[in-house]
Amino acid sequence: LFTDLDGTFIDFEPYSASVAAPAARRLLAKDVPVVFCSSKTHAEQTALMQTIGFSCPGIVENGSGFFIPYSFRLLTPPDDAASDEQDWSQAMGANRSAISLAIKEVQQELSLDLKPYADLTTAELSHLTGLSEEASARAKDRKFSETLTADLTSDQLIAVNAVLKRHGLHAICGGRFHTVSSLDCDKGKALKQLVAMRIKQTRQPVISVAIGDSANDLPMLLAADRAYLVQRPDGKWNPIDLPGLIKVPASGPQGWVQVAEEYLSD
Repeated sequence: LFTDLDGTFIDFEPYSASVAAPAARRLLAKDVPVVFCSSKTHAEQTALMQTIGFSCPGIVENGSGFFIPYSFRLLTPPDDAASDEQDWSQAMGANRSAISLAIKEVQQELSLDLKPYADLTTAELSHLTGLSEEASARAKDRKFSETLTADLTSDQLIAVNAVLKRHGLHAICGGRFHTVSSLDCDKGKALKQLVAMRIKQTRQPVISVAIGDSANDLPMLLAADRAYLVQRPDGKWNPIDLPGLIKVPASGPQGWVQVAEEYLSD
């Protein structure tokens, strides 16, 4: 079961995973792997797991990479994976170092200051976003992408993407800021790779279930065997046109629990 976080597993108000976490723990106890899938970084997802009392694999930075805890028995890293860390991680495209070099080239060629996270102190990012300094440090800890905080006009964004494309990268709007990542990375491709690993390890058929709330989740919903869309806080669904999409008649974590209960009772 692959799940988006903000607005799906985590309630927007209050910002908490307390409603969905018990059902997730019950799924894990019944040997159903739960995988977080969001724009959050590895550090941000790990911090969330610490607050809710369990760890699981995570697709991070909008599908630019994923990680699997060595302690997670339902989906394990490859046999030849190094074990000097708590988690094994895999890039789906360029790493942050390569992306940072490309961003510097864009800035020089276009005479623009894109204000990437890497150039901001934790205190500056905290002031800019309203996050605590601890949360800002976790948001800055990117491995597979980079965030640009500069205000870009549509023409500037087109020019930026024209240069980034030469490096196999693009900048997409994540709401307030723009995120630079590999052109060939998305949540759906990461989902398929993890499903393939699960099939190889169990030698059994696997049904992939995805739960999201917004258009940002479309690649994940498209890649899954069964796709669920929970309502927004206003009680409406995001206008996503996807054949077979199941619209859950509840918002956020309440809708998430309804989906989980469907599988727990099966």
